[in-house]
Amino acid sequence: SQDVCFLPDGDYALFLRHYNEQVVRPGVIVNQKDEVIGQHQGLAFYTIGQRKGLGIFAPEPTYVIAKDIANNCLIVGNREDLGNDSFQVSQLNWLAVNEDQLPLKCDVEIRYHARSIRAELSHIAPGRVKVRLKKKARDITPGQAAVFYEGDEVLGSGIIDI
Repeated sequence: SQDVCFLPDGDYALFLRHYNEQVVRPGVIVNQKDEVIGQHQGLAFYTIGQRKGLGIFAPEPTYVIAKDIANNCLIVGNREDLGNDSFQVSQLNWLAVNEDQLPLKCDVEIRYHARSIRAELSHIAPGRVKVRLKKKARDITPGQAAVFYEGDEVLGSGIIDI
């Protein structure tokens, strides 16, 4: 969702420009070959998996596949380029297990009401795990929650980092 419910006029772009000008710096849009194919209005206005509103012409549907924040670059590709089979989670909150029980196989949900995906969790550092998915998932988004399940039981959760 790109709406900010607490803004009276719903203009989140104006809000971002006012409070954090750095996140709305225009930059380049590049393809997988690192060719510049367009300009973006600020990385904050795009989400991984977004297809509409990119302002570029391509012979086939093009999606946001990554944001290179260090270089202020939006990276686009084909539908097949979307997704990953691993990511890291921090800010862990364990309910039914603890980090001493890792590695652990379980189901993980990365979107509200999304189908869970079988995964293996492995310890990286205190409060951080690597999640290896059995199959590639789209829309793994930093800042979103990852919830770990075994059947209907919630094992724990954390925030997706990378």
